[in-house]
Amino acid sequence: MKQAKKLIEVSLPLKAINEEGSQRKRKSPGGYPTTLHKWWAQRPVAAARGPEDIVKRLKVGLEPLAGYENHDGVLVTNGVDTMYEHSETWTFKSGEQGVLRFVTVHKVQDGKITLWKDYWDMNGLTGFAPPTWLEDLAAADMSWVFDATGLI
Repeated sequence: MKQAKKLIEVSLPLKAINEEGSQRKRKSPGGYPTTLHKWWAQRPVAAARGPEDIVKRLKVGLEPLAGYENHDGVLVTNGVDTMYEHSETWTFKSGEQGVLRFVTVHKVQDGKITLWKDYWDMNGLTGFAPPTWLEDLAAADMSWVFDATGLI
């Protein structure tokens, strides 16, 4: 029996990702390390399941911010599994600001998000986040973390 492909397997713009990566590599100065991680993590940084845990997950990312702006991108869905490629401008209370690119994957049932996974560039975030951000993250409530491997 042939298994149906997952939404991410048919909807991720690999050609565009590869082309941009090639352009960046060609534009980089000689001797510059061009093979460092630049794209989405191969697995979500952390997934949350259910309304209470999704709220906890969002608080970890958004509570340290003084400002937040979502920049719409591509939204693809099959009615249950949803992928949203977008970026967000984060402004921390300490003044640091930057744009973070995401691919967010949701499982939606009865009109509610029941599973939330984000794929994002950790290197990009740590490049503009306050120096204490990683320490604050390590001390945050992570009781919501869920291994969603294979669910979407």
